[in-house]
Amino acid sequence: MKRRKGAFHLFLIVAIFPIIVACGFVEAYLSPSEKQEFEEQRKMTLVASITQMANVLATNTQLAQENATEAAFQSMDATVEAEFQADAEATAQVMTATAEAKSTIDCSVFDGMEVEVAWPTWRKGDDLPITFKFPGGVPGLERDLPGVWHYEVGLGKDFKYGSQDCQYLGYYGKLHCHVPVPSDLSGSIQPLILVVEGCDDPVYYDRNAGMPFIQGNGGGDDHHDDHHHDDHHDG
Repeated sequence: MKRRKGAFHLFLIVAIFPIIVACGFVEAYLSPSEKQEFEEQRKMTLVASITQMANVLATNTQLAQENATEAAFQSMDATVEAEFQADAEATAQVMTATAEAKSTIDCSVFDGMEVEVAWPTWRKGDDLPITFKFPGGVPGLERDLPGVWHYEVGLGKDFKYGSQDCQYLGYYGKLHCHVPVPSDLSGSIQPLILVVEGCDDPVYYDRNAGMPFIQGNGGGDDHHDDHHHDDHHDG
């Protein structure tokens, strides 16, 4: 800003000084009344010149600010577009990798398999624990099979309670799942389903699964599976 002011002052000196000098020579040959009129005209000319130059400077300053603002918006647009493009490419890569992984899953491994359900103790304040038992080991997790195996359990009307928290914890043939459900499901009858991403048919389905009753306080051992057994399976 200081540099702009200095340039403006220099411009005033260069532009106006010759006018002042010329006016001095002319003024020497004028009568007193003509000198007074000439002085008034000179003042008006100087004021008009200064006003015009100030307006030019203000206009240039405004244009510079507008250009800077437009450049900033263009930079922001370019950044947002680049980020969007990067996210889109990353999403496409993930989807492609997931599709390729799913395409390698052999869903026929579940054909004729008698999957059973056991209910570990459901303690107050905990998610509902469910154990699925697979003869010969849990496919894709315990049994080494090609592909990426993701198990998901659904519970309740329209399977409104769902969870992908299903893990093989080292117990032969057992898949341990935990589902966040309200306590009023305790002792009720609910539809229950277990699916694997990439397979069209459910691994397990029971439209009338009996829920266990909540016992005591949270922190129970989920690996004691002999409280309630349900032998329904997909068929």
